[in-house]
Amino acid sequence: MSEVTKSMIEDMDLKEKIGPISLKMAALDDRPGLMIAERIYSYIMAQDEIAFQEAAAARDVNAIVFKDPLVFSRYASSLFLQDRFGQAKSVLDQILYTPEWEYMISSNEIAKFDVSQYEIYMRHSQYTLFRSYQEEDKMVENIRYITRDFEKILADIHIHMDVFNEKHFRAVAWCYLVTRYFYCLESIIPSFYRLSEPIFLDYLKRHFDIGFSGAFKTKPELLCVSCLLQKDNPADFSQCANEAIAFIKADERYPRSARLAFIDVLTRIEEAYEKDASIRPKVFFSYSHLDKKIADRIISFLVDADVDIISDKQFITGESLLSGMEQAIMKAEVAIIFVSSQYLESEGWLQKERETIFARNVKGEISIVVLTYDVTVDQVRLKFPMLANTLMLSIDDSRIEHQIFRLSENIYGLWEKQKAASANRKSR
Repeated sequence: MSEVTKSMIEDMDLKEKIGPISLKMAALDDRPGLMIAERIYSYIMAQDEIAFQEAAAARDVNAIVFKDPLVFSRYASSLFLQDRFGQAKSVLDQILYTPEWEYMISSNEIAKFDVSQYEIYMRHSQYTLFRSYQEEDKMVENIRYITRDFEKILADIHIHMDVFNEKHFRAVAWCYLVTRYFYCLESIIPSFYRLSEPIFLDYLKRHFDIGFSGAFKTKPELLCVSCLLQKDNPADFSQCANEAIAFIKADERYPRSARLAFIDVLTRIEEAYEKDASIRPKVFFSYSHLDKKIADRIISFLVDADVDIISDKQFITGESLLSGMEQAIMKAEVAIIFVSSQYLESEGWLQKERETIFARNVKGEISIVVLTYDVTVDQVRLKFPMLANTLMLSIDDSRIEHQIFRLSENIYGLWEKQKAASANRKSR
């Protein structure tokens, strides 16, 4: 909290009241209380602005005066709770993405203000989305602003991946929820979302037990995300979604418009899951069973990235293995051939998989990605000349998550090209 804010609080005898006033802002039936809170924060902000301008006019490079982000955040909240989303966003616009703000973050000066930058970015993106969620054209226009906030939330997530922070967790949950929602829009969204989703999901899963416990889990974005994490079980997901919608609908801590927005977001995601399979790339994964441990890790990450993986686990049934393998490859649009030192020494079954994949590739019916592990590209080309001109990516244990992230990006790129080529063939 800035010195200006502290002095204003003392002058207005609010030192012990500022916290309770913030809590009372959640009482939606107390409009006068909200308006009082709004006036208090507006007044303090005005004093901060005066001090800020005086320092700028004096050109004293040693006197850095920051606008208090905690006051801006609470002022914006008082507007948000009155359904004034556009004005709430405008309040945060005054501090975000300014040179002073960037310096505050890089120098960690924000730690002095009793507020998290992740909370500010989350709120800013929420106000941006809520004010336009019913108008898809406006929503698409605002995606770039929301993306900028999300990029900031994601910026240092790798550093904090193993450390739980309540504000960061809630912000990441919001990012994941909106990412899933954007998939439901009938517009092209930035590739940032598809590429970032596995990272958001990994963070949420690591801290699931603590993040979704206690009173904290009743936040609307966390209620919604707890359902999304059950998407692989349709019955559980549907039940969870219905319970979350009922809770959010009755939760008067939030303005009605925001509650309707959360309900709409979760409902559209639920509907989209029913037809999800048609909007995901189908990928055949070929690997040596001696590499099962790392192969399962890669597959798990790709599934989280919304890649529909087909492997031998799905066709070892009563049908003949060879027939099952061929049918699986026929369904795929992209094939990943995971080549390790174990794979190089294998023959028989894996050779049949390669030959079937390559035969479809020659016809332009499937794209191939060679994923190398503990072998060189030259070793692969020497052993399998037919794969010499295919896309090759390398992974190692030290940077595997980043490298699989890049792999998922390439899969989606190849998938889009494959769909376009297939459409062209059908039109002839």
